[in-house]
Amino acid sequence: IMFKGYENPFSISVPGVASSDLQVKCKDASVKEGGTGKWVIVPHNNAPKMTTIEVYAMVEGKQMLMGGYDFRIKQLPDPKVYVERGGKIIEGSKIPAAFLRDKSTQLVAQYGADGLVNATFQIVSFKVRFPSGVEEPINGNKFTANVLSKLATVKAGSTISLIDIQGRGPGGQTTNLGRISFEL
Repeated sequence: IMFKGYENPFSISVPGVASSDLQVKCKDASVKEGGTGKWVIVPHNNAPKMTTIEVYAMVEGKQMLMGGYDFRIKQLPDPKVYVERGGKIIEGSKIPAAFLRDKSTQLVAQYGADGLVNATFQIVSFKVRFPSGVEEPINGNKFTANVLSKLATVKAGSTISLIDIQGRGPGGQTTNLGRISFEL
């Protein structure tokens, strides 16, 4: 499997052929050499569900097809959204009010330590839903001064929801990452 917009790493070799004499091609992706025997293949966002990676070798002055390998192409799975401050991520349904009300607190989207891939996602926007039902839209991944002042008035035990969380992955496409809710 290869993921769209993601730098999929490959180790490619042909017995008896120097890696400098190899060429890797894929019509539905960009291909670049990443060092001796290493390649990075990035399927285009409009790539079909299947593609073929072809390996060519220069043998006796002639370029020869050594083989073609079929790969499925998929979108990266959606990462999980976390609340983070100073490198510390809070998980679970309860969050300390002081943690949430700190101006350096932000939303991050990642797969975690056991993730399938190590891809960077950026939070583009989200909405904060207060216990009163009022929703405040935010562009970016941090709470605005207005939202922070409203959070200061929320009582302990109340539920805050971050909804309509939009994230942008390595392929540049924006996707809805859902919502998270927690009790202060």
